[in-house]
Order: sequence, then C-alpha cells, then structure tokens
Amino acid sequence: MSGWMSVYRNMITALQTHTAAISRFQEEVSSGSRINRPSDDPNAAWRVMNLQDQVRSLDAFNTNLQTVTGNLEQSSSILQEISDQLISAKQLMTQAASGTGGQTAQAPIAEEINSILEQVVSLANTKSTSGYLFGGDKGEVAPYAIERTGGSISRITYQGSSLAGAVPVAPGVSDMASLVGSDIFSSSERKTPVFLGQTGAAAGSGTSNIIGSVWLSVQHVQTQYLDTSATGVLAGNSSASGDTIVGKGHSVTIDGVAKTIKLDDGPAVSYTVGGADLQLHNAAGDKAYVNVSGINPALAGQVKVAITASAKLSIGSSANSVTVTNFPTNMAVTDSQTGKVLYVNAQGLTRIGAEPVTATGTFDMFQSLIDERDLLKNTRNIDATTQSDLLTKAADAMDVVIHGTTEHLAAVGSRLQAMDSLKTSLSNLKSGATDQINTVEEADVAQLAADLAREQTLYQMALQTSARMLNLSLLDYIK
Repeated sequence: MSGWMSVYRNMITALQTHTAAISRFQEEVSSGSRINRPSDDPNAAWRVMNLQDQVRSLDAFNTNLQTVTGNLEQSSSILQEISDQLISAKQLMTQAASGTGGQTAQAPIAEEINSILEQVVSLANTKSTSGYLFGGDKGEVAPYAIERTGGSISRITYQGSSLAGAVPVAPGVSDMASLVGSDIFSSSERKTPVFLGQTGAAAGSGTSNIIGSVWLSVQHVQTQYLDTSATGVLAGNSSASGDTIVGKGHSVTIDGVAKTIKLDDGPAVSYTVGGADLQLHNAAGDKAYVNVSGINPALAGQVKVAITASAKLSIGSSANSVTVTNFPTNMAVTDSQTGKVLYVNAQGLTRIGAEPVTATGTFDMFQSLIDERDLLKNTRNIDATTQSDLLTKAADAMDVVIHGTTEHLAAVGSRLQAMDSLKTSLSNLKSGATDQINTVEEADVAQLAADLAREQTLYQMALQTSARMLNLSLLDYIK
C-alpha cells in the first residue's frame, strides 16, 4: 500500500509543479514582465528596485530643476526690466545735468526718477510660487522694506538673507533656488571714500562702511579768537548763527594804524573802537561776524589773530551729530538710522556745508535713485553750479549701478544655460535607468511561448501517465 501512496504523491507533485509553471508563464505573458514578485528572481528584483530608486531620485532632481529654472527665467526678465529702468534714469540725469530746460525742468525729471524708484522696488520684491525671488533663503519675507516721508520713499532696507537657498538639481550638484538681492542691487567692494564738496573734509584712516553716496553735514558751532585779552577782538553777536567758517585754518588781521580788520585774504573793513559787530568775508566767500567794540586802541601796526571755529558733523540724520573742536585726522561720524560709519579727516575743515561723499567701489541702486531725486529737488538748497556738477557725477555713478545689474543679468543667463544642460543629462540618465529596468523585467515572448508550450505538453503527459497508473488493476499484472 505504501508503494501506491508513493506513486500517488509523485503524480500529484508533478501535476502541481507543471500547473505552477504554466500559471507563472501565463502571468508573465499577461504582464509582459518576467519579475512580478521578488521571489521570481531575487537578484534581478534587487537590481530593479535599485534602478527604480534611481528613477525616483532623478524625478525629484528634475522637479527641483524646474523650480530653479522657473525662478531664474523670471529673475532674468525682472533684471532686464530693472536694467532698462536704470538706463532711463541715467538719460534723465544726463539731461538734467546738461541744463536743458533750466531748473524749471528739474521738478518733472525728479518725479520721473521717483516713478522709476517705485517701479524697481516693486520689481525687486517680486514673489514667485516658491517665494520671493531676491530674498535669498528667506523666501517668505519681502526682501526690501520701504520707509516713506511725506508719501515719498525715503529709505529702503534689505531684510532678506545673505545666503541663497541651495537645492539639489542633479547627483552631486546644487544650485540656488533664489537670488540674494543685496549682492545684485548693491556692492561693497569698497575703496577710499571720495569727498566731492568744498568743506575741506577728507577721508580718515579708518575703514568706513557707508554704501554708495552719503551727505556729510558740516555746521558751525562756536568761533573763538586767540589772544583776546591783548587784542580785544571777540565773536560777534551773530557769530553763532551767521559764521560759515570752521576749523583752525582761519584768522583775522587787525591794522591798529589804519583801523581796519579783515578775514584771511578778504577785503579790509574799517572799524571804530567801541563800534558794533562787523561782517567779514574772505576771498572764498566764507563769513565771520566780529565784535570790534572792545578792540585795544593801543594796537600799533598789524596783528594777526588765530581762530578756532568748532563744528558739528553728521551724516544722514542730524540727530546723531558729533562736535569737533580739535579737528583730528580720523574721527567717526555715524548715521543713527543705519548705523553706517564714515571716518573723516577733519584737520582741513574750513567751512560749513553739505558735502557729498561717495564710497568708491560700492553702490546701492535704491539709495542712488533716492539721492538723485532729492538732488533734483534740491532739498539741501545747494547753489546751481554745485548742483549741476553733482548731477553730472550722479549720472556717471549710475553707470556703475547699471553695470552691476547687467553683470548679474549675464550671470543668470549663464546659469539658465547650465540648467538646460542638466535637464538633458537628467533625461538621459532617466532613460538609461528605465531601459535597464525594461531589459531586466521584460519577458522574452518567443521564449515564453516555447516554455509555456513545453510545460503544457509535460502537464498533458503527466495527466495521461497518472490516468494510466490509476486505471491499473490486479488483472493487468496476472496477464
């Protein structure tokens, strides 16, 4: 009996084996894949899973690449528009500096500059679907904060990040998803500041951190005459508010015989002992009010009296001024609003005034436009000649701003070309991985047909053999 059971089990096993093989071949024919579960071919399944991971990784890279490319394309368009606006501003400043139309034409030009300022600030605060384009890796915050005075922009502050958000765009390659506005619209490759006014101020030895252009305000505080006890000359009653001299480079010369007094190389003015205040001026037009009522009547010949006129210096907000009495070669003048510092050599100060100072090698696009607008409006009441000269310098300075923007526009264009190359590389890598997956997974239809036919034949043979074995009886053996 045990022999028959063994034969029976062998027949059942054979039928099951052929049935499983037929089922597997039919599944492969139906799916077109020879690996439908890891157990079909563990080594090939492991290789396919690695290749599929590679494809998913390439898809993620491609998504990041599309985001970066989209941001760069939008940034390129905006930079081109800003560049066009700056070129228009340069043309307007050149027109104003030429004097065409006179000073009456400057007001409408100032309004056009103001309109350009409003437009470029709005463009610099452009937001894409992934965040603000020029805020670095702080894409959720508008990069430029605007302050207004009387409805007009008076100050613009960068509040974005100094770091660009880098994202992986290809295996081993990362690129910036956004741009850093402070790198594009300003520059800090500083050199020695240039003083463009007539106050006598010069660059100190310290490293100033101002950007672009600032105005140094020099104001008179107090005039003191040396040897007062001997000469009797004093500062006049109008000296504090009327004197325009500062520093240690001035003097008055008293002629006790001719009864005249003069300031530096200016004209001699007659005085009377016991007389009132006199207004003196030198050849440069600097003024000093002198009290001559107490001049010593015994003075004989000419007496030169040295002067020390203290001053008050400030940049930006005059609320944070510094008083200078000893006129050092290096003193710090700080803007209370921005915290920026200008180091000044005060030794050569001679007169009051608003002195434009340019931080060579640096620029700030927004502040340049603000300064140009205010210069056209002449908010500091400078004379026409000085204003014309400053307008010419402002027009030249705009070239630096335009050049900086154009350089970054070209850089963005180069990055776009690199993104196109990466896109092609990713596509090729994905196609290669997909082809390998197909090569490993795809079933050989012709071979499957032959294998299936073979298994079906073997299955039929097993069925026939089993049937014959099961129909045997004792009589078959007797015969």
